[in-house]
Amino acid sequence: HTHTHTPTTNSRTLLASLTYLRVHLSRMLSSSLACLDDSVLFSVLRFADGKTVAHLGAASRGLRAKLGEGFGSSVWEALCEGLGYRQSGTRTRGRLPWRSVYYANLCVECHEPGTVFVNDRALSWPNARFALCDAHVRSQNLCNVARRPEIGGDKARLRHVLFRIATVRRELGFTSNKKKKRRSY
Repeated sequence: HTHTHTPTTNSRTLLASLTYLRVHLSRMLSSSLACLDDSVLFSVLRFADGKTVAHLGAASRGLRAKLGEGFGSSVWEALCEGLGYRQSGTRTRGRLPWRSVYYANLCVECHEPGTVFVNDRALSWPNARFALCDAHVRSQNLCNVARRPEIGGDKARLRHVLFRIATVRRELGFTSNKKKKRRSY
């Protein structure tokens, strides 16, 4: 009896296998990295991006513990400095952990590095602003913003944020200020 696989079944099997492999390799790598001396680990992690550091920390308790200590702060600080992200507060007031500075500079929609920052003191955004990447400042399709903890499922807050985004788009020239002409029939 021959067994036939449809392309969909094969691609699902391949995707499941790749996911399994990625998770297990990530755990093995994370466990191995956690055993390294801090100076060696720092030398390795400074070449990683923030997503990789976050994934490695999530895959290993030992590495998560290291990334949560003072050592972790210097890793996130190096990532932020490499990308030009700065603290907004003074040395004694208003400073955030470097990990929070990194995340505050990511697009609220896709978590890629943000390029446009929208000031908004009405909601509880870190540093009273949020970021959008190039693709999402132009996109009319923002579906993940509604799920943000700052919105909390509140429709009025969501309308406020979408209004702020529309205002920034208009100011940057991504939308037209012209009113649509009504057609008469």
